[in-house]
Amino acid sequence: MTRLDDWQDRFFAYLEATRLLPFAWGTNDCCTFAAGAADAMCGTTLKADVAANYTDEVSARAYLATFDSMEAAVTQWVGTASLAPNFAGPGDVVLMSGNNGPTTGICLGANCASAGGSEGAQYRGRDAIICCWKI
Repeated sequence: MTRLDDWQDRFFAYLEATRLLPFAWGTNDCCTFAAGAADAMCGTTLKADVAANYTDEVSARAYLATFDSMEAAVTQWVGTASLAPNFAGPGDVVLMSGNNGPTTGICLGANCASAGGSEGAQYRGRDAIICCWKI
């Protein structure tokens, strides 16, 4: 993936547009949130490609079960190998520890954002990052 010249404006516009959206399988879950951010920065269709595989929790879990792990799934979607947490920079996709297990999100710099509960986006510190993918 290659970031567009105006990726920062697109990235912040995406974050603003999604920050209050409630969690919803297939439209605003951890995977579609991170994929949507990558789309905003790169002009890709990753979110639609990922979301086409599930519509609810049962189908999402079945889809993710076709991979060895969440890390393997994201590696396939992004198309590059994962890196150690210290390589995460603003706009990079991250895998982090969440309340219900590993969750994907986006690095903001000092912290990371992911799709949240009914209140919108959730934020975690960099210490929650398990691995990352450069976007």
